[in-house]
Amino acid sequence: MVKFRKIYQKKKKPLGIVGLLHSKVYVVILLTHILTLSFDILNKYDDLFLRELGFSYTKIGILWSIMFSINFLTSFFGGFLADNYSRRKLFILSYLTSSVGVFAYALITEYWFACVILSYFGLTNLFMVGQHSYINDNIPKAQSGLGFSLFKIGNILGIGVLFIINILSIRYGFLTTMRILYISAAIVSFICAVFQFFTLRSDTDKDKENYKSKLPSFREVLRDNITGLKLNFVLLPAYLIIVVLDSLSDSFYNYIVNYYSLDYLGVDLLDFNYIFIAITILSLILGVIVGRMVDIKTINL
Repeated sequence: MVKFRKIYQKKKKPLGIVGLLHSKVYVVILLTHILTLSFDILNKYDDLFLRELGFSYTKIGILWSIMFSINFLTSFFGGFLADNYSRRKLFILSYLTSSVGVFAYALITEYWFACVILSYFGLTNLFMVGQHSYINDNIPKAQSGLGFSLFKIGNILGIGVLFIINILSIRYGFLTTMRILYISAAIVSFICAVFQFFTLRSDTDKDKENYKSKLPSFREVLRDNITGLKLNFVLLPAYLIIVVLDSLSDSFYNYIVNYYSLDYLGVDLLDFNYIFIAITILSLILGVIVGRMVDIKTINL
């Protein structure tokens, strides 16, 4: 009888999706991430939205340069916050600040206001590092590949958003349609932040280890980040070069693909959406398959 109890107590937790759903924190993260990710498809139309407002290609490029520059600077301080404070609180704040920014983005009419909003988005990166860290901390390691792949379910909901763009654009026009969807995305993000606040009430053990009640000085933040940069350049120079080149190529591609497709090739908005639908479905299928393969390979090792 004693041996039977020991064997029963050592019974492994179920793997796969069932195993993931045993974690309450992961379920909350998954549900809220799926809802907000469904509206991430709108990012593909940000350039077109700004172009429809009458901004030139050069002005739009300046806007994104401002945002990414601030992103770069705040990422260092965001990393420091993620290592020293409650990642749960940073996770919730990332959704809350994002909802405010997206709502304001929908109201853009003047170029100066667009500069302010894009600068604000750059500052919200302070909380994004904590968000990613909190997600990594709370995905069961044995199913991490599948856990991240399930986030792509939000892309399926994003397909519905593409159809909504097609339907509403015919009646209200592209500009008004995008404003409606941006405001909807802001409301969903705010609701998710409230839901997280009431369901994720306590910090994880990792959070309690990181949390410090005293704010660090600016000198401490600067010193730690300079040390980290030096270590990266010394230990991982090839990796850094590859990451920089990959980021540059992605930025150039994302900036020009819409204009090239719609303005130069003459692809209409309906066909443009169908292309995104096909890409989304394919990436979802491949993402789930590869994620599960990684988990199985890791378990075997």
